[in-house]
Amino acid sequence: MASVTLSGIRKVFPNGFAAIRGLDLEIGDGEFIVLVGPSGCGKSTLLRLIAGLETVTDGAVLIGERDVTDLSPSERDIAMVFQSYALYPHMDVQENLAFGLRRRRTPREVIGERVGGIAGALGLGELMARRPGMLSGGQRQRVAIGRAMVRQPVVYLMDEPLSNLDAKLRVSMRAELARLHDRLGVTTVYVTHDQTEAMTLGDRVCVMLDGEIQQVDAPGRLYREPANAFVAGFIGSPAMNLAIAEVADGDLRLGDHRLPLTEAQRARVGARSQVIAGLRPADFALRAADVAADDGTSTAVRLPVEAEVVEHLGAEQLIVFPVDAPRYHAGPVAARTEDEETLLAEPARSRFTARLDVRREVRHGERVELFYDPARLYLFDAGDGRSLAREPAEAAG
Repeated sequence: MASVTLSGIRKVFPNGFAAIRGLDLEIGDGEFIVLVGPSGCGKSTLLRLIAGLETVTDGAVLIGERDVTDLSPSERDIAMVFQSYALYPHMDVQENLAFGLRRRRTPREVIGERVGGIAGALGLGELMARRPGMLSGGQRQRVAIGRAMVRQPVVYLMDEPLSNLDAKLRVSMRAELARLHDRLGVTTVYVTHDQTEAMTLGDRVCVMLDGEIQQVDAPGRLYREPANAFVAGFIGSPAMNLAIAEVADGDLRLGDHRLPLTEAQRARVGARSQVIAGLRPADFALRAADVAADDGTSTAVRLPVEAEVVEHLGAEQLIVFPVDAPRYHAGPVAARTEDEETLLAEPARSRFTARLDVRREVRHGERVELFYDPARLYLFDAGDGRSLAREPAEAAG
């Protein structure tokens, strides 16, 4: 096992595109860290730089205490698992598992011991004589993971290994990966665009955007204490509701809605005339009695809305309602034509989502009263999007 240190990493492609922009990251020995972010954020490029599949423009890559920046992938003592499985179709499972060891001229008895142990751990024992074409997607992915494991590298690098699997199989494979990491304790760098995977697998999660790290933290802290509006909007499902709010008389205005602030929040807002306001869908309720502050007291604020869309999901329901406030896009928005933008939503209006229980079903078009605790309101700077909870109150304004 070994730590991974990335120091001042830059990657600029020949066409001038800067995929990674001066990035620093320390990955602990035995840590499972997940790189997550939208398409094009640089997470897969960063993984390929660690692997040596791409050359670093500036900076250094250390695995343990070795500077591997200029070493080939085979000299770095890493193993990769890809989205595409990359199995040899003419070889059976046993031959695929043993291939890397044979190329290294590993003694036959060692190969047999390692392959047998990994096959047992991954439930592949009855499949050893089958070729990849005879396996399901989940079985093929287990073989790909096993092939990496038998090499006993100091670092595993995984590039969206579960994205080709169906939803149910992804859940079971996530649990399997977590169990294997607990057992083996090998440093693992895992790339995914799926924030659910990131939150359930990672000891820490590294959220990226435009080749830069936005926040590296434990999953729970990313959700509770996002460093900026992008992280707030990216982490959580459904996504946090975000809109540009006007500051008026010490409170916030979202169209016709008045959002009262606590004294601490007013101190954070300072002299700003606008902020980005955020509310988690799960922080809404249909009854004031169901909203309680962290100290157990009820401080519910009433928010009358019209249910524009209702999604019944069995144990819960999602309602979508309009808010007459400018929308805030957390991160890059996919290119849309002018007609598509008009169809999706009126440019000046936001759409908020509330995740509610089903004790009282809401109907499409119904006027309902929602309640939330003002202490759970997130506030971000309208200019750079940084969290106002992360700066001293006296510095605000």
